[in-house]
Amino acid sequence: MTAAVWNAGAGPADTDPEDYKEDYKNRFIKLNEEGVDDSWAERTESFLAPTDIAGYNYLYKRYTADHEKYPNRVIWGSETHALTFYDSWQAIKENSYVLGDFTWTAYDNLGEAGTGWHWYDVLDTWTFEEEYLGKPIKCDVYTDADEIEWFLNGRSQGRSIPEKAIATFDIPYEKGEISVIAYKNGVEYGRSALKTVGAPAAVKVVRRVNVG
Repeated sequence: MTAAVWNAGAGPADTDPEDYKEDYKNRFIKLNEEGVDDSWAERTESFLAPTDIAGYNYLYKRYTADHEKYPNRVIWGSETHALTFYDSWQAIKENSYVLGDFTWTAYDNLGEAGTGWHWYDVLDTWTFEEEYLGKPIKCDVYTDADEIEWFLNGRSQGRSIPEKAIATFDIPYEKGEISVIAYKNGVEYGRSALKTVGAPAAVKVVRRVNVG
């Protein structure tokens, strides 16, 4: 089943959801709300009542308490910071009345840079300059496994336990291959590896001609 949801606005200053009921018959109507204090629920109670879905912007910590106050309210995580995604997703898994989540936006986009809507700087590589040889490189694995074992050129470097779905380990840089084995319930769950690339042999630029 696929359903479309119409966003009626981003706050009480923008619109009255009752105005949209006639125009958007048989369509799910949603409003996004943001709030920073405990009075938010009371101030928006009547405003959100006519909507099918209440969109919560950065308010995943309110899911449980607001559900107790408004048991018939259907909630959608309409905007969530990438850096708090693990916590917000756990809140969704624990509350069946929350439909899902939209992470906004995982990078600092032009026009709203510096707002915190980003992820950590991550390089999907095991290729670094000569000056890094022998120096520790912070490595991350994104996983839902219980434990990660780290290998450098086939040699075990140790194990780490993921925290909020990220396993971290410092590996002294050495050219070759860095690899991991993930374990879940004591059984191998998956593998992944990165290899150092060599020097480029050549770069060839070809002009593309559009035909037709």
